[in-house]
Amino acid sequence: MMVVGQINIFKNLHCKYNMKTVNKKSLLLALSIGDGSIAKSGKDSYYLELNHSIKQLEYLKYKCSLIEKVFGTSPEIKISYADREKVFKRCRIRFYHPYLKFIYRDLYVNGKKVVNEQQINKVDALGFSLLFMDDGSRTILKNKDGDQRAVNIYISLMYDLRSTYILIRWIFDKFGVQFRVGKVSKKDYYRLVCGTIEGRKLQAVLSAYLIPSLEYKLCFN
Repeated sequence: MMVVGQINIFKNLHCKYNMKTVNKKSLLLALSIGDGSIAKSGKDSYYLELNHSIKQLEYLKYKCSLIEKVFGTSPEIKISYADREKVFKRCRIRFYHPYLKFIYRDLYVNGKKVVNEQQINKVDALGFSLLFMDDGSRTILKNKDGDQRAVNIYISLMYDLRSTYILIRWIFDKFGVQFRVGKVSKKDYYRLVCGTIEGRKLQAVLSAYLIPSLEYKLCFN
Protein backbone atom coordinates (compact mmCIF):
# COMPACT_ATOMS: atom_id res chain seq x y z
CA MET A 1 0.00 0.00 0.00
CA MET A 2 1.28 3.47 -0.88
CA VAL A 3 0.46 6.53 1.16
CA VAL A 4 0.71 10.00 -0.36
CA GLY A 5 1.87 12.97 1.68
CA GLN A 6 2.44 16.61 0.81
CA ILE A 7 5.31 19.06 1.27
CA ASN A 8 5.90 22.73 0.60
CA ILE A 9 8.20 23.90 -2.18
CA PHE A 10 11.30 25.85 -1.14
CA LYS A 11 10.73 29.24 -2.76
CA ASN A 12 14.40 30.22 -2.72
CA LEU A 13 15.73 27.26 -4.69
CA HIS A 14 17.65 28.35 -7.76
CA CYS A 15 20.70 27.73 -9.93
CA LYS A 16 23.14 30.23 -11.41
CA TYR A 17 20.92 30.78 -14.45
CA ASN A 18 18.64 33.85 -14.76
CA MET A 19 15.15 32.32 -15.02
CA LYS A 20 13.59 35.51 -16.40
CA THR A 21 14.44 34.38 -19.92
CA VAL A 22 12.94 30.89 -19.82
CA ASN A 23 11.17 29.90 -23.05
CA LYS A 24 7.78 28.32 -22.34
CA LYS A 25 7.74 25.83 -25.22
CA SER A 26 11.36 24.83 -24.68
CA LEU A 27 10.71 24.16 -21.00
CA LEU A 28 7.63 22.00 -21.61
CA LEU A 29 9.38 20.08 -24.39
CA ALA A 30 12.47 19.39 -22.29
CA LEU A 31 10.41 18.25 -19.31
CA SER A 32 8.40 15.95 -21.61
CA ILE A 33 11.31 14.55 -23.65
CA GLY A 34 13.26 13.79 -20.49
CA ASP A 35 11.87 11.96 -17.45
CA GLY A 36 8.38 13.38 -17.80
CA SER A 37 5.37 11.57 -19.21
CA ILE A 38 2.23 13.05 -20.75
CA ALA A 39 -1.21 11.53 -20.26
CA LYS A 40 -4.73 12.46 -21.29
CA SER A 41 -7.25 13.55 -18.68
CA GLY A 42 -10.82 13.99 -19.82
CA LYS A 43 -11.95 14.78 -23.34
CA ASP A 44 -9.31 17.27 -24.42
CA SER A 45 -7.02 17.86 -21.44
CA TYR A 46 -3.44 16.65 -20.99
CA TYR A 47 -1.09 16.71 -18.04
CA LEU A 48 2.65 16.27 -17.58
CA GLU A 49 3.75 14.04 -14.72
CA LEU A 50 7.24 14.25 -13.27
CA ASN A 51 8.16 11.35 -11.01
CA HIS A 52 11.49 11.15 -9.18
CA SER A 53 13.22 9.22 -6.45
CA ILE A 54 13.03 10.91 -3.06
CA LYS A 55 16.80 11.46 -3.38
CA GLN A 56 16.03 13.89 -6.23
CA LEU A 57 13.51 15.94 -4.25
CA GLU A 58 15.67 19.07 -4.53
CA TYR A 59 15.77 18.63 -8.30
CA LEU A 60 11.99 18.28 -8.50
CA LYS A 61 11.64 21.46 -6.45
CA TYR A 62 13.88 23.19 -8.97
CA LYS A 63 11.61 22.05 -11.82
CA CYS A 64 8.63 23.37 -9.87
CA SER A 65 10.37 26.72 -9.45
CA LEU A 66 10.88 26.91 -13.23
CA ILE A 67 7.22 26.10 -13.86
CA GLU A 68 6.10 28.66 -11.32
CA LYS A 69 8.39 31.34 -12.75
CA VAL A 70 7.19 30.79 -16.30
CA PHE A 71 3.51 29.87 -15.89
CA GLY A 72 2.65 31.54 -12.59
CA THR A 73 1.42 28.36 -10.92
CA SER A 74 3.20 26.16 -8.42
CA PRO A 75 2.53 22.42 -8.80
CA GLU A 76 1.90 20.50 -5.61
CA ILE A 77 4.61 17.99 -4.77
CA LYS A 78 3.31 14.70 -3.47
CA ILE A 79 5.42 12.22 -1.56
CA SER A 80 4.78 8.48 -1.71
CA TYR A 81 6.11 5.94 0.79
CA ALA A 82 5.60 2.32 1.74
CA ASP A 83 2.98 2.10 4.48
CA ARG A 84 4.77 -0.52 6.55
CA GLU A 85 8.24 0.98 6.27
CA LYS A 86 7.16 4.62 6.71
CA VAL A 87 10.11 5.54 4.49
CA PHE A 88 9.68 8.10 1.70
CA LYS A 89 10.28 6.54 -1.73
CA ARG A 90 9.05 8.78 -4.54
CA CYS A 91 8.08 12.39 -5.20
CA ARG A 92 5.95 13.61 -8.09
CA ILE A 93 3.97 16.47 -9.58
CA ARG A 94 1.31 16.90 -12.25
CA PHE A 95 1.04 19.98 -14.43
CA TYR A 96 -1.72 20.82 -16.91
CA HIS A 97 -1.21 23.04 -19.96
CA PRO A 98 -2.94 23.29 -23.40
CA TYR A 99 0.38 23.03 -25.29
CA LEU A 100 0.92 19.52 -23.90
CA LYS A 101 -1.72 18.29 -26.33
CA PHE A 102 0.49 19.19 -29.29
CA ILE A 103 3.65 17.82 -27.67
CA TYR A 104 1.86 14.53 -27.01
CA ARG A 105 0.73 14.29 -30.63
CA ASP A 106 4.33 14.35 -31.92
CA LEU A 107 6.24 12.82 -29.01
CA TYR A 108 4.26 9.59 -28.69
CA VAL A 109 4.08 7.14 -31.61
CA ASN A 110 2.19 3.90 -30.97
CA GLY A 111 2.49 4.53 -27.27
CA LYS A 112 6.27 5.03 -27.29
CA LYS A 113 8.20 8.27 -26.96
CA VAL A 114 10.25 9.33 -29.99
CA VAL A 115 12.19 12.48 -30.86
CA ASN A 116 11.80 14.45 -34.07
CA GLU A 117 13.83 17.37 -35.43
CA GLN A 118 11.01 19.89 -35.31
CA GLN A 119 10.49 19.44 -31.58
CA ILE A 120 14.06 19.08 -30.37
CA ASN A 121 15.23 22.15 -32.31
CA LYS A 122 12.95 24.27 -30.09
CA VAL A 123 14.82 23.20 -26.94
CA ASP A 124 17.37 25.71 -25.66
CA ALA A 125 20.39 25.36 -23.36
CA LEU A 126 18.27 25.39 -20.21
CA GLY A 127 16.14 22.61 -21.68
CA PHE A 128 19.27 20.66 -22.58
CA SER A 129 20.47 20.98 -19.00
CA LEU A 130 17.20 19.43 -17.78
CA LEU A 131 17.68 16.48 -20.12
CA PHE A 132 21.20 16.05 -18.78
CA MET A 133 20.21 16.38 -15.12
CA ASP A 134 17.42 13.84 -15.75
CA ASP A 135 19.57 11.15 -17.30
CA GLY A 136 23.20 12.26 -17.41
CA SER A 137 25.97 10.38 -15.64
CA ARG A 138 29.75 9.96 -15.70
CA THR A 139 32.21 7.12 -15.40
CA ILE A 140 35.81 7.67 -14.29
CA LEU A 141 38.33 5.52 -16.18
CA LYS A 142 41.55 4.70 -14.32
CA ASN A 143 44.95 3.39 -15.35
CA LYS A 144 46.63 0.32 -13.86
CA ASP A 145 47.94 2.42 -10.96
CA GLY A 146 44.44 3.55 -10.04
CA ASP A 147 44.88 7.10 -11.27
CA GLN A 148 42.21 8.85 -13.32
CA ARG A 149 43.04 8.79 -17.02
CA ALA A 150 39.72 9.80 -18.61
CA VAL A 151 36.03 10.45 -18.00
CA ASN A 152 33.09 9.18 -20.02
CA ILE A 153 29.84 11.15 -20.00
CA TYR A 154 26.53 9.41 -20.69
CA ILE A 155 23.04 10.70 -21.39
CA SER A 156 20.73 7.72 -21.03
CA LEU A 157 17.44 9.03 -22.40
CA MET A 158 16.67 5.50 -23.62
CA TYR A 159 15.20 6.29 -27.03
CA ASP A 160 15.31 4.21 -30.20
CA LEU A 161 18.24 4.44 -32.62
CA ARG A 162 16.70 7.02 -34.95
CA SER A 163 15.76 9.32 -32.07
CA THR A 164 19.25 8.94 -30.59
CA TYR A 165 20.88 10.05 -33.84
CA ILE A 166 18.53 13.03 -33.99
CA LEU A 167 19.60 14.00 -30.46
CA ILE A 168 23.28 13.63 -31.35
CA ARG A 169 22.90 15.83 -34.42
CA TRP A 170 20.94 18.44 -32.46
CA ILE A 171 23.56 18.65 -29.69
CA PHE A 172 26.40 19.04 -32.18
CA ASP A 173 24.65 21.55 -34.44
CA LYS A 174 23.34 23.71 -31.57
CA PHE A 175 26.00 23.36 -28.88
CA GLY A 176 29.10 22.07 -30.68
CA VAL A 177 29.49 18.93 -28.56
CA GLN A 178 30.01 15.62 -30.34
CA PHE A 179 28.43 12.50 -28.83
CA ARG A 180 28.32 8.97 -30.21
CA VAL A 181 25.78 6.17 -29.89
CA GLY A 182 26.06 3.69 -27.05
CA LYS A 183 23.97 0.52 -26.96
CA VAL A 184 22.23 -0.43 -23.74
CA SER A 185 23.00 -4.09 -23.15
CA LYS A 186 20.18 -6.53 -23.99
CA LYS A 187 17.72 -3.70 -24.67
CA ASP A 188 16.43 -1.98 -27.80
CA TYR A 189 17.36 1.43 -26.46
CA TYR A 190 20.42 3.61 -26.85
CA ARG A 191 22.30 6.28 -24.96
CA LEU A 192 24.62 9.11 -25.87
CA VAL A 193 28.32 8.85 -24.97
CA CYS A 194 31.27 11.24 -25.09
CA GLY A 195 34.79 11.31 -23.65
CA THR A 196 36.81 13.84 -21.70
CA ILE A 197 37.46 16.39 -24.45
CA GLU A 198 33.82 16.65 -25.55
CA GLY A 199 32.73 16.38 -21.94
CA ARG A 200 34.62 19.56 -21.08
CA LYS A 201 32.84 21.31 -23.94
CA LEU A 202 29.56 20.07 -22.49
CA GLN A 203 30.58 21.40 -19.09
CA ALA A 204 31.13 24.85 -20.61
CA VAL A 205 27.64 24.77 -22.15
CA LEU A 206 25.69 23.50 -19.15
CA SER A 207 27.58 24.50 -15.99
CA ALA A 208 25.56 27.69 -15.47
CA TYR A 209 22.30 25.71 -15.44
CA LEU A 210 23.09 22.82 -13.10
CA ILE A 211 21.73 22.85 -9.57
CA PRO A 212 24.37 22.30 -6.85
CA SER A 213 23.33 18.76 -5.95
CA LEU A 214 23.80 17.57 -9.55
CA GLU A 215 27.02 19.39 -10.48
CA TYR A 216 28.96 16.20 -9.78
CA LYS A 217 27.63 14.75 -13.04
CA LEU A 218 29.96 17.07 -14.96
CA CYS A 219 32.91 17.13 -12.55
CA PHE A 220 36.29 16.22 -14.07
CA ASN A 221 38.52 16.51 -10.99
